[in-house]
Amino acid sequence: MTRQPLKVSLATVVLATAAVLAPDPSGAQDSSRYGTWQSPDQSRNREREGGAQRLQELIDKLARLVDDADRAKAADRRFIADLRDLIRAYDWPWQVGILSEDFTDGSVAPAPTWTVSEGQFKAVRGVGLHSVVQTSPRPSGSGDSGQDLATALLNQILEQAARKNQPAAAESARQTRATIYAPVAITNAFALTLEVSTRSPEGRIEFGLYQKSPAGVGYRLAYQPARVPSVELLRIGSRGVSVIDAYHQTLPAEAGSPRTLRWTRARNGEMVVSIDGAGVIRSVDRGLQDSFDGLLITNLDGDFALRTLELAGAR
Repeated sequence: MTRQPLKVSLATVVLATAAVLAPDPSGAQDSSRYGTWQSPDQSRNREREGGAQRLQELIDKLARLVDDADRAKAADRRFIADLRDLIRAYDWPWQVGILSEDFTDGSVAPAPTWTVSEGQFKAVRGVGLHSVVQTSPRPSGSGDSGQDLATALLNQILEQAARKNQPAAAESARQTRATIYAPVAITNAFALTLEVSTRSPEGRIEFGLYQKSPAGVGYRLAYQPARVPSVELLRIGSRGVSVIDAYHQTLPAEAGSPRTLRWTRARNGEMVVSIDGAGVIRSVDRGLQDSFDGLLITNLDGDFALRTLELAGAR
């Protein structure tokens, strides 16, 4: 009584295996017999993406429930505030990749097309997208005695790159600014993450999203670590430039290490700026409701290198 099911199961397995391994009656080779091998890393990436999407769906549902409870006065205000803080800590609605660049390989991706409209930008291996503009006098006699090894190495690489193209470097020094832009469709809610290093912390560089044209309306994030304010969030409108918010402190010296700047904008217009994970600006601006048509970088004064760039949008 116990052997017959086992025999049936083995027979089934044998027949199924024979059917899979049997040659094609027509004699032709079946190239699709085996599926394409996929590495475990690909499977893990898919699992992570699926897990992140499910977590975001949970956060979105929780946020709607908290909004309903807040409107109905169904819970203590402090409890509602605690829930909102929890949601904010895990909320990441920017799941759609738009642009990803690693300029340290010494090249610029062909799509989207990056265009230098003024000044000089050059991708340098090991350094990033490098630009030099000097419009203000620099303090002399600083020397390298207080710099660490990382700073000395970065300076050496940048100086070697400049010596390779002295005419370009001299021309860049005479420019009042340098601008590069990439036309790419960007949702109104976005997350922009940048890894930036500088040899001139007293300089100023701006990262912006524009509508219609690089000179059109949009938002700008200004970074000038040695000045006050060291970070500014600006809106470029038809009537001029407005300061949305600013961080009125200088930033500690980088000591040759790049900083990570993150700028996010939520669907409700809330914008958050962080430096190396520490929040420096949180503000709401609903002045621009439409999507954006491109990303631009403007070096107004200084020696900057953009190592990596990640831009994502919301569904």
